[in-house]
This record gives sequence, C-alpha cells and structure tokens, in this order.
Amino acid sequence: MEARSSRRTTTRSSGQSGNGAAPKSSSSKRSKDTPKKRSGSKKVLESFNPTTGELIGTVETLAPPKVQAVVDDVAEVQPFWAQLALEDRARYIRRAADVLLAEIDELAELLTREQGKPRVESYSMELLPTVDALKWIADQGPEILADEKIPFPQAFLKTKRAKFAYEPIGVVGVIAPWNYPWSIPFGEVAIALMAGNGVVLKPASLTPLIGERIRMIFEKAGFPEGLVRTIHGGGRVGDALVKSSAGKIFFTGSARRSSAPTPTSPTLSPAPSGAASPTPARPAPGSSGSTSTATSPTPSSREWSGKRSGSRSATRWSGPPRPARWSLPSRPIWSPSWSMTRSPTERSASPAVR
Repeated sequence: MEARSSRRTTTRSSGQSGNGAAPKSSSSKRSKDTPKKRSGSKKVLESFNPTTGELIGTVETLAPPKVQAVVDDVAEVQPFWAQLALEDRARYIRRAADVLLAEIDELAELLTREQGKPRVESYSMELLPTVDALKWIADQGPEILADEKIPFPQAFLKTKRAKFAYEPIGVVGVIAPWNYPWSIPFGEVAIALMAGNGVVLKPASLTPLIGERIRMIFEKAGFPEGLVRTIHGGGRVGDALVKSSAGKIFFTGSARRSSAPTPTSPTLSPAPSGAASPTPARPAPGSSGSTSTATSPTPSSREWSGKRSGSRSATRWSGPPRPARWSLPSRPIWSPSWSMTRSPTERSASPAVR
C-alpha cells in the first residue's frame, strides 16, 4: 500500500519551512536585532555560524497561539499513515536512510556551519548513527509492534482468542536540543513514524535549519506531505506544543528557572557547651512561620540554622534513615519507548486469566 506524497520544489539547500516559510541564505555578519521582523510584519529567526558569526539563513517563526492549528493539521494526515501495514512503514523508513546517505556530505557541511561541530564529529556522532538507527527501526519495528497473542492455559477457555494490539497515539511532539540537533530528534521522529504517528518538530532556536532538513529528508523519502511539520520560536512555542493536544512529547534539554530567589542552604553551627541541642521538627505543610524545634536533649551537640526565603523554610528536616538495601520488585518493570498505546482487543471475564 503506497502513501501519497507531493514533493516540494525548492531552490535552497535548507528547503521550505514546515510553517510555510522559506529559509533564506545570506552571507552578512551577525546583527543585534535577532530575531527581527521582515516584510509583511513576519518575525523570522536567524541562524548564525558560531565560529565566524556569518548569517547562514532564516526561518519564519510561529506565534504560540498558532501551534495548536499545526497539531490539528498533522492530526488530519496521520490516520491515513496509520492505516499502512508495518512492513510498508518500514519500507518508507529505509527510503529515508537512502535519502540521508545521498545527502550526507551536504548535511555534514550544514551541521558544521550551524552547530559548530568538527566535520568528523558531524559524520561519526550525528549522521552515521542515524543511518544505523533507521535500519534498526525498519528491521525490528514490525516485530516489536506486531500483535501479541494472549495464551489461555485453562481448558475451558481454549475456544477463546485474545491479543494485545499496539495502536498509534496520534500526534507526537519533539522538542530538540542544540548540542545534538540531528541524531536525537531524528531518531525520535523516526520511531514515532514507525509506530504510525504524525510528528510536530520544534528544533532548537540555535539550529533551525537542521530541523528543516530533518523534515525534508522524510518528505523526499515519500512520506505524506504534512505528516512531519516543523515549528520555530522560543520557549513559549515549545510550551504551547506541550500544552497542545499532542498525545506524547519528546523533550530533550533544560527548562529556564524562575527569577525567584533560591533558599540558602542550611549550615551547621555549634551549640553552647552544656546546652541541650534542639532537634528540628518537620514544618507543617503551608506553614509560613519559623520552624518549630523540640527541646529534648540529644546526643548531638549541633543544631540546624538556615535563612528563609518567602514562605518556604530553608531548614531541612531529617527524616528516618534510608534503608541500607532497597528491595526490588518481584517482576521486572519494562516500559517500551515506542510511541504507541497498548490496548487488548478482547479480554476474558475470568479473574484467573493473567
């Protein structure tokens, strides 16, 4: 079963943006007004070479309120892709590996210019591992995602048939980092596609052109147009993607901390000689007063002291000691990283069946 696809004709190596913007190349130096508005009052995100400061290209940013519309557009394309058999999806994944190998030198050049990696690392740590990942996903994906038969050992249930079937989640969001802008998001996008999902990719703001090339690889491999979309912008765009109707989010990176003052770490100060050392008591939830202490003598001759910030006390409470050896569960806990849900198509009413 073939997936319909319409390829886009582009005249630049960075292609056309998933939000409809065409990345533009330039040789000008870094300016101070990044990002800035261009004609038509559209905001653009500029990408610079970290070594030389040269402007490599620009992409159009997306306003946070419009992120949900992009997710909805991908959700309209995804059901058609989910109808393909696992073997057909694997065939498209192999095509993506072929397209990547055909453009590997150009991609290595872009990685070196936009991210700053040495050329040898662009090959060995970004592109070649991605080729291996695509081939593994295509080879092992159909077996991993295949229906699992549920055996019934009881004789009176021999006429019953049941299985576990893996169903796509729908739309998967991928928020990529800047330090490995190709290998990390590319593998996550490929896994989501193999499981029958559509993808909305939000590249790092420092490497937007690399994110565009990830989308282009899958489109050139014949994936349906609109199944993989890219959105660009700052942290508010990523936050809007997390709060959207996307069923799963791959997030790699760090979150910006708030500007609230951080409580000072507690320090130890010796108690007066012969005085009883107060033992800290656990503060009540939501308490804004000083931490209460017990006055009963203890063998220790030190007391906790710390500064307060806001309504939280910086004094730490010493709870019961951690057990020397943690007990492990009787059965291993395994959670697959594949982007799908597991739902039985038939369940037996017998409580003895497991």
